[in-house]
Amino acid sequence: MKPKRLLPLLFLILPSTNSMSVAREVPFGGIHEIATDVLGVGAVLAVDLDRDIDGDPDLVAALEDDDKIAWYRNLAGNGSFGSQQVISASADQPRSLDAGDIDGDGDQDLASASGDGQIAWYENRLNEPSNDFGPLQKIPSDPKEALCVHLADFDKDGDLDVLSGGTEMDIVAWHENRLNEMTNDFAPSQTLTDELPRPVSVVTGDMDGNGTLDVIVASEGGDRVAWLSNKGDGTIAGGKTIGGPASDVKSVSVADVDGDGDLDVLAAVAGDDAVVWYENDGSGDFSDAQEITDQANGASHVTAADLDRDGDLDVFATSENDGKVAWFENTDSAGTFGPEKTIRPGAIGTRSVTPADIDNDGDLDVVFASSASIERVFNETIHRSASFPIRHTVDPDFDGARSVYAADMDSDGDVDLLGAATNPGSIAWWENDGTTQVANWTEHVVDDDYMTAVSVHAADINCDGKMDILGASRGDSKVTWWENDGTNNASNWTEHSTTLVFPKSVSAADMDSDGDIDILATSDDNNQVLWFENDGADNLSNWTKHTVDSMFMGASSVYAADIDGDGKTDLIGSAFDGDLIAMWRNDGTNNVGNWTEHTIDASVDGPSSVHAADVDGDSDLDVIASINRDSDVVWWENTRNLSNWPKHTVDDFFGGTTSVYGSDMDCDGDVDIVAAGGIEDAIHWWENDGNLISPTWTEHAVEDSIDNPRSIHVSDMDGDGDMDVLGAASADDDITWWENRGGQFALMTEDLVSFATAVAGTSGVAVLGVTATHRGRVGDSPSELTSLELLLEDEEGEALSAFHANILISSIRVYLDNNSGAFEAGSDSLVTTLEDLSSGTQTITFDDGDPLARIPVSGERYYFVVLDLDSKAYPSVWPDFRITHLTESTSKAEDFENDNPLQLEYTPNVISSTFEIVQQVDFALSHTESVDPVQAGSGLGNLVYQIDVTNHGPSSANTVSGQIALTLPEGATVESISDGVLLQGSNAVPSIIWSIGSLSVDATETTTIAITVDSSAQAGTDVIGFTASASTLNGTVINPDDDETSEFTSILAAPPTDTPTNTPTGTPTLTPTPTETSTNTMEVILTETPTPTEDLTPTPTETSTDGPSPTPTDTPTDGPSPTPTETPVSGLGGYDVQPQPVLDGKIDARDLIEWLQRIQNNMEDSQLLFGFSQYWQAEE
Repeated sequence: MKPKRLLPLLFLILPSTNSMSVAREVPFGGIHEIATDVLGVGAVLAVDLDRDIDGDPDLVAALEDDDKIAWYRNLAGNGSFGSQQVISASADQPRSLDAGDIDGDGDQDLASASGDGQIAWYENRLNEPSNDFGPLQKIPSDPKEALCVHLADFDKDGDLDVLSGGTEMDIVAWHENRLNEMTNDFAPSQTLTDELPRPVSVVTGDMDGNGTLDVIVASEGGDRVAWLSNKGDGTIAGGKTIGGPASDVKSVSVADVDGDGDLDVLAAVAGDDAVVWYENDGSGDFSDAQEITDQANGASHVTAADLDRDGDLDVFATSENDGKVAWFENTDSAGTFGPEKTIRPGAIGTRSVTPADIDNDGDLDVVFASSASIERVFNETIHRSASFPIRHTVDPDFDGARSVYAADMDSDGDVDLLGAATNPGSIAWWENDGTTQVANWTEHVVDDDYMTAVSVHAADINCDGKMDILGASRGDSKVTWWENDGTNNASNWTEHSTTLVFPKSVSAADMDSDGDIDILATSDDNNQVLWFENDGADNLSNWTKHTVDSMFMGASSVYAADIDGDGKTDLIGSAFDGDLIAMWRNDGTNNVGNWTEHTIDASVDGPSSVHAADVDGDSDLDVIASINRDSDVVWWENTRNLSNWPKHTVDDFFGGTTSVYGSDMDCDGDVDIVAAGGIEDAIHWWENDGNLISPTWTEHAVEDSIDNPRSIHVSDMDGDGDMDVLGAASADDDITWWENRGGQFALMTEDLVSFATAVAGTSGVAVLGVTATHRGRVGDSPSELTSLELLLEDEEGEALSAFHANILISSIRVYLDNNSGAFEAGSDSLVTTLEDLSSGTQTITFDDGDPLARIPVSGERYYFVVLDLDSKAYPSVWPDFRITHLTESTSKAEDFENDNPLQLEYTPNVISSTFEIVQQVDFALSHTESVDPVQAGSGLGNLVYQIDVTNHGPSSANTVSGQIALTLPEGATVESISDGVLLQGSNAVPSIIWSIGSLSVDATETTTIAITVDSSAQAGTDVIGFTASASTLNGTVINPDDDETSEFTSILAAPPTDTPTNTPTGTPTLTPTPTETSTNTMEVILTETPTPTEDLTPTPTETSTDGPSPTPTDTPTDGPSPTPTETPVSGLGGYDVQPQPVLDGKIDARDLIEWLQRIQNNMEDSQLLFGFSQYWQAEE
């Protein structure tokens, strides 16, 4: 294993894929001072110096004017720092720092360059009894003034050497690390070049893809950026200037800016006030400078990292003259940068910026230094979820798929897939073209006669800069590596094999710290854990075999990592038959007898797979395992006492676990766990809540329908900055990956359409329910909805035009639920309304800052999407349609406090059920000149109604016919109807059937019905009801768009009485509220007509308490129709019934009072006549 460097530098060399990145804004908190007791800060780094329990980065700074190097402890892992602790006060004007494991003991040491010409290093002893840094140790060097220092394994021998730049003869030199050799020192400096005046910045990277680290130099005095090509042994093959002149260049950095798999160069060019980058074609040929900005006044430092977590590298820069710290977003993953985004304006003499996760929340914060302070800003990005809704099957016919792995096999910057299959045996890899689409994965068969292949891995075995392939064959009893010549041609993969009886697994790591990759393997039948030492020769059979354990019963897996933190690669393994998890400590001698075995757990039943990761965030590696026969997923805590491994069960019922992996799946800074269950036929992941003392776990499914998954792996397959899941399923014979489409907010949508038809003119038709969920965590900002995207289509999926959409729908409204779960227009809160509809997709926008659109942290809110159907809608326009919520990518939300766009968690688009808009039919009662209440038994036909059918256009209606199935109350019967109208059914449930024929626009056809209320009617309010499904209006209309004739059927319904809007109730039809005469509908109006007054003699003292009848003093002679709210919901109209008076044959005082009251109420003469014969009869 190569010595570890500080975390921020890892961001510079990680390849990034550009095809699927989604740029995201980054909200920063306020500027906070970490230290003000400093003068002339030349450099600041973020690195975990103390390896404390929370694994957070501390800060170290070169204080040029204080002649000190000092560090600041990250106290609680939350970005709060302790006071200054001096590492050295002997460095005269220290200007440059770098950190890495110089002495190979597993912690981060420091190297410095200072103005007095000293190149020095400082041993980290914070985890030793002295609890400090060792004194300044000089590294032999010649410069008069040391300008910069850099750590890298320049000679590929497995330790970190030192590179420096200085003013004495303008030398760029390297200093060989011999601390682990007999001399225990650094060799005298070796000059790389003396032709670059004032080399103020030196970095390394493999610029030409040959597997060796080349040198990039900023020559301030020479006004240029140069590349020195490394032969691989510490000597230079040649050098050249990159791009054109770079006036007063101050800083250089290397990063894969354009995501093509090679390292490009960044530079801060003070003389041009510019930050630029130079594109590498992969062979070390560079483009001219491509400008990122020309507004960096005195550009002083540049570096790169993925700040917005979109899978590409953004750029950070400082400018000394205007005191700015800024970042530039890589907008397309290909090196196109957005405008400057200032992090810190107006500081004095800013010369250093470092992105690092100093508060341990999974995103990058920013630390920067000016001449008199060290400051930081927190990245306050809302956290996100992990979700795996999309399954990509790369190969469905990989017979007996047994193992899967991921690596960039063709050096193009994206991640490819590798697989091993058992039937009969094959090793293959699938080329990712960068689009991540299934159809675009090209299979390359490496070996189709590799019998019973059970394991596959990838590593650069021969150090040529290209990934080679490793495999294990049980059928052939061998372990193999195939040499990659870079052509992707199967015939050009050179095989190198060695015998191993029934190998179970194969992997790779630098076991002897010599700078090259060795091969590890297990044999379950031979109970062996072993490794093959890479001697630099290609022939694997000649490599020295080192047996770590020959009695590890049923050795099923092995994993290499520095478990004890001493800088050397240890091993952990699982013994399936021995029911054992063990660790072997590497003492660095490569002697078989010097591998010290430590039992982690000897009470597990059938462990199948092991992995290592820092589960509890304390800066050491814990052990994770899948326990097959126990069906357990387990991790053991590394206490740094190798005899004490507390066990923590994540899941004790995940059937037949076969494979396990630890990685941060939800990008929150802690390690989650992924596992495959062969009996469960599933792949799940368990979310770590981040509790450093005792993490708790929430189980989530990746896939619950995969037949016998045998292997999983985790990698960023689509280059979007999060980790995806890979799997090999032996019974399904497939190689598959699941795309991580988690987000910062989610919109779960449900279809609320439970009705088949809705009547034109209906308001408040709830069609979708949307649950908006905040996917962040406590401490994040709230979020708020900014828009919903809705698609209007017909039943065939054809988008509605704007013309048709506006004819059908007058408005789309969004309501916030009042927590009842049912749409209630009167009590739910109206949030936003869209009235002018467009073609196809409708964008519903929310007001910025609206509290009704705000989603609380870790909470959710429920919204209704409601349609108001236009009264002008007519069936020939578009009889059936549906509405889709576009939740896959387009609906939006933002950070409530910063207005930064948020990432939407993927859910499939939700389509409502299709429903039909039917012709509007209004039923309304008008008493006109009639008097209500009605006297029971007052005469034949004492209630007369008329049915008015009116065509309001826009086209003529033909063959119009209809029927109304009435339900009459007790004592009421149909007495007569208009000529040509049929009466069917019983008196209690009569059906009125009529045929009108043609109706021109604005024409009305009237039908009359007379109803008798006989003496059996009881006093009170009666209602004329109807049967909706049996009450229809039929006909044809002509579509004005295409002159085609369309049939229509309208189902009649009664208006509601409680609110002016309608709520879907699950009935098959939604109906409108009564309105004024529609201008574009066919309607039916049922009204009551007057009958002779003498047959309608009310008793003024017996008005109904629950009906709409006026009191005698309010009875109009030509009164208005009752308002819609007075019409009972259960029927078409109501009337009050008064009992038949007692017939005593006398005209008494009561009759006279009635007559006087009529006079007082200004009734017409006809109503003042003494028609009292109904009250009496002559005495016999």
